[in-house]
Amino acid sequence: MKVVICIKPVLGKYVDGTREGKTYKMNPYDMFALETILKKRKECGFNFQIVCISMASYSAINVLRQARSMGSDEVILINDPSFSGSDTYATSYILAKAIKKIGDVNFVICGEKTVDGETGQVFWQLTERLNYIGIKGVVEIQQIDNYSIKVVTIEGDKRKTIKCNYPLSISFLGYQPYTELINLRTMRKAMGERIEVLDAKTLDIELSKCGNIGSKTRVLKTKNLFSKREQKIIQGNLEKKVEFIMKSIYQNKEKYEK
Repeated sequence: MKVVICIKPVLGKYVDGTREGKTYKMNPYDMFALETILKKRKECGFNFQIVCISMASYSAINVLRQARSMGSDEVILINDPSFSGSDTYATSYILAKAIKKIGDVNFVICGEKTVDGETGQVFWQLTERLNYIGIKGVVEIQQIDNYSIKVVTIEGDKRKTIKCNYPLSISFLGYQPYTELINLRTMRKAMGERIEVLDAKTLDIELSKCGNIGSKTRVLKTKNLFSKREQKIIQGNLEKKVEFIMKSIYQNKEKYEK
C-alpha cells in the first residue's frame, strides 16, 4: 500500500518569526499530517509506504530531508522553471500529474492549509483532478488496512466517524510547528541521500496549464498593511514630551482617522 503526502515549504517568518534570510520550514499543517500518519503506522503495526512530495525550489530541499528523517520512505521534489508563478489551480494540476506518475497510490494526504496562503484550495482541486473521494477535517485515524481507512472528523460542532474505501484524499485538521520524530542518526542519513526530482518533461506537463500562463488567478494590486515601526526617544521634561506627542498626533491626524 502507498500513501502520498503533499508538503509545502514556507518561509521561516511564517512559522517562528525568523526575520532574516530565506530559511524554509515545513508548513505546520503539513507537519501535523505527516507526524500523525507516521505515528499511526508505528502504532498499528501495519506497514505501508509513505511518500512525501513537494513542489518547490531547490533552496527548500531541506524540508524534504526533514520529512525523510522523520520517517517517510521516499521524498520527491517537483521542480521546473515553468512551474514558477503557479496558483492553486495550476499547482493542483502539477501535483496530480506527479501522483499519477508515482502510481498505485491508495490515498493522498494534505494539511488543512498553508500559513503563507491560508486558502486551503489545493486539497479539493487535487481531489477532483484525481477523481478521488475527499474527506476534510480529519483529526484522528482509528483504523487502516489494505482496503479502507476509518477516520474521525470535526466540522463546526459536529464530530463524525467515517469509513471509506480507497482511493481517497484526506485533509487533516491540526497545526504543529515542531516535531520530535527527528534524531541525529536519521538526520545524518537523510542528508546523505539523493532526492529524486521530477520536472515538466518527466511528468508530461502541458506548459499552457502551469506557471503564470496556466493560472486562473491574477494579482492586480498588492498593498502592505503593516508599516515598519520606528523607535524615537523624546528628550526634555514632561511638558516638552507632551508637546511633541500632541504635535505628532496632529501631523498624522488623517492617517489615524483611517
